[in-house]
Amino acid sequence: MNKINNFKKTGFIQSFMEKVRAFYNILRKKYPKLPKFEDIDNEFEIKTIDPSLGVKELRRRVFEKLDMYDEFLESYIEPEGFSCMVESRGFSEKDMQVLFELYRKLTVLMKEALKLTLDSNEKKEIDYICKVYTEWLKMKPNLVKMVDCAIKGWFTDFEEVQQGYFG
Repeated sequence: MNKINNFKKTGFIQSFMEKVRAFYNILRKKYPKLPKFEDIDNEFEIKTIDPSLGVKELRRRVFEKLDMYDEFLESYIEPEGFSCMVESRGFSEKDMQVLFELYRKLTVLMKEALKLTLDSNEKKEIDYICKVYTEWLKMKPNLVKMVDCAIKGWFTDFEEVQQGYFG
């Protein structure tokens, strides 16, 4: 624990985060439509990116978050394994429609990021990041609902679930 405290005392972490913030603020001056650093960091945890890798690294961080939720949603479209089977019981038919629409939106955003790996420039990267940020804020309340549905599945009758799984 002392090594961690000593590491923090050196200011290395603080200095690194200041470099990320400075990098982002330079981008934001050039592209004012970018969200505030605190706002985008709150959603995509960008304060730990390596600014020396440029704007593509920022896109990669955004992509990681999209990918995490895309995989989460996909696991209920085609549930495999006991936990997904249990959790999928928390979704109504209407919830599944919302889930699929979220999955579609996330997948399209991810394919757009994939395209940027083939055809990219700074402006395209910034446009993509701004688009994802805006879409993310719209999707987030429904993503929270989907997580709640998965949690709700654990409060179903386990005897019924076990019969379906082990029967």
